Amino acid sequence: MPPRMFLVRDKIIELWRSVEDGGFATTHVAQAFRADRRIGSQERKLVAESLYGMLRLHRRLRFALKPFNPPKTDTREGVLALMLAWNVLEESMPFSEAAALMPQIPWHEVSSVDVRIEAVEDPISRLALRRSLPDFIARRLIEDLGDDADAFAASLNRRAPLTVRVNTLKTTREALAASLLEAQIPTSPCRWADTGLKLLGHTNVFGLPQFTEGLLEVQDEASQLAAMLTAPPPGSVVLDACAGAGGKTLALAAIMHNKGRLIALDVSSGKLHELTKRARRAGISNLRSMVTPEDALPADLPKAAGGPIMRAFVDAPCSGLGSWRRNPEARWRLFEDDLARLPELQFSIAHRAASLLPPGGRLIYATCTVLKAENQDVVTRLLATLPGFELVRPAEIWGSTMAKDLTSPDGNYFQTLPHIQGTDGFFAAVLRRKRSGIAP
Repeated sequence: MPPRMFLVRDKIIELWRSVEDGGFATTHVAQAFRADRRIGSQERKLVAESLYGMLRLHRRLRFALKPFNPPKTDTREGVLALMLAWNVLEESMPFSEAAALMPQIPWHEVSSVDVRIEAVEDPISRLALRRSLPDFIARRLIEDLGDDADAFAASLNRRAPLTVRVNTLKTTREALAASLLEAQIPTSPCRWADTGLKLLGHTNVFGLPQFTEGLLEVQDEASQLAAMLTAPPPGSVVLDACAGAGGKTLALAAIMHNKGRLIALDVSSGKLHELTKRARRAGISNLRSMVTPEDALPADLPKAAGGPIMRAFVDAPCSGLGSWRRNPEARWRLFEDDLARLPELQFSIAHRAASLLPPGGRLIYATCTVLKAENQDVVTRLLATLPGFELVRPAEIWGSTMAKDLTSPDGNYFQTLPHIQGTDGFFAAVLRRKRSGIAP
């Protein structure tokens, strides 16, 4: 193995252990690359692709190795075995090279893992092994997506496109695309989000001057579309009830043209501090952030709003299946108990936000998951417990031409799937308080 490849191998093993200790893989990778300047661009690509591939396909790799008594994965040798298995199954390493590093494992037999997987009789276990998922997720996907379950699960194991949102408070999509092209970064416009650009190739967005100047934010097209669905009236008050670090908050501010009032709530003061920094870079002036209790709204929220809240955007905490392409470690940190707990939390947050709305006001309930219990079932319960609220179909907001490609089969909800639209998996519903409605 050439000396540079030893460096790559050691960095992959180091990062694997870091991710196992917690945190996002993307964060660990970025920190490692900043700290170690010995790694060139080609080596960085190999490290990142190998690490993400190993995280996505962890269960399949362990199943492939299991008959051959591999080293335990909490050892350096165990991580090396996973790395070699990933390379062998991806056909990026010949058997002879893997055998030179770990001769005790018959790598040609490891490569036949798919034959063993397809011989598994139980369809849930077979899907879980084929696409490297926990069994409880495979079961939910089969129940909720039916024939689409395998295609959706397969899409989670592919690299997501690098998509940015153009900050229209400072520039236009055409001007930003031209600026990036001058820097030899080709782009293509997103199909539906008129503020979206896909960056072609591998680019460190956060090192670009266009990022530093606040001209763009990394944001998937589906996430941009969820913000667009809010469609706030000019000069109105908009509430972002689960702002986090503020990706959709920043998108909402741009949609509002820095006019009206945008109030961002989150239980984490640290996330709101990060949002404030991002908003400053983006040139946003109509934003106020407020820490909120976990089970209530801030007491001074009505005063901060200074008028009727016409839109309440709830990007609810969720299982996050739709974004697993970008967060490959997330599938191994989700537990079945979470799927039982989350719908109640989602309902509570959305119900509180809806209570603030006047007649004509809208609740936008959004998640980055595809599971019915967190999406349609929550909306059904909200409609049953919010007197005077009705469902607004996306076609009423966007028009039928745009909505037809972005909605559930019944047309009631915004819904995207990575294997169909190429975006993250997203869901959103719009509920409107009727002008003759009764306060909930």
